[in-house]
Amino acid sequence: MPPITADHSLPRGSEFELITKRLRDVMPVRLLMEKTFALNKSRSKVLTLGLRLESRMEVCAVLSSSQGPGVRLTQSELTALLNRRWVSTVLSHFAKPSYPGKSYILDDIEFRCVSTQQTEPALRIARKNEDRLGFLLLAEISVKTLFNLADYILCYVDTLVQHSVQCEQWVVGCARELKAISDESKILVETEREAEIVIDMYTQKMTDCTFLDKEKEFLMDLAYFYKPYMARMVYDYVNAQKSVSDVTPMESE
Repeated sequence: MPPITADHSLPRGSEFELITKRLRDVMPVRLLMEKTFALNKSRSKVLTLGLRLESRMEVCAVLSSSQGPGVRLTQSELTALLNRRWVSTVLSHFAKPSYPGKSYILDDIEFRCVSTQQTEPALRIARKNEDRLGFLLLAEISVKTLFNLADYILCYVDTLVQHSVQCEQWVVGCARELKAISDESKILVETEREAEIVIDMYTQKMTDCTFLDKEKEFLMDLAYFYKPYMARMVYDYVNAQKSVSDVTPMESE
């Protein structure tokens, strides 16, 4: 079954683009709708799945290590890593190591069967520009756990894709509601600190929310875990709307 892909109906230059345009270089690794999978008992190797707010709600996977930042994968790269034929190749390497090991290259990322400094077989995941984006070595336990979870992981990826366009709409709807709150309370939102005050007023209205409501859960996560970034989004949106309202048509002579 082919992977589900999102159909983002909002055009470039839309409200969502306006709201998130200044986040692209400052967002933390934390993802929205985030789910984490420990790949070994010590949790020294972890897979995290979620949506990237600053990148049109793209599905993102982060394979991380307690010793470093790890590697960020796109949806297509994660799907390639969990491809059944490649999984079989890697498991054969662990069962009967051979060097140089086989590799799978997709765009600028490489999955390669290698050995550790202790001569144990391992799977190396690396970008071509390692200095900038890092690499990761997975030992046998972590690799087998990852592969055993493949169906569950890909199922959650499909869930994220199905929600991604909806999440864009939730963000835009939230921005509109926050602007309405600022208008009603006569807060001008001339600074991002004033935007945080508006967000606090918004979360107070949301305190009766039930977390069985996915939209409210999503927006509460956004308000609490991303508050400084949400403030930037609100500031940009409110002031962009002011600019539009300040432009009045010329009177006809």
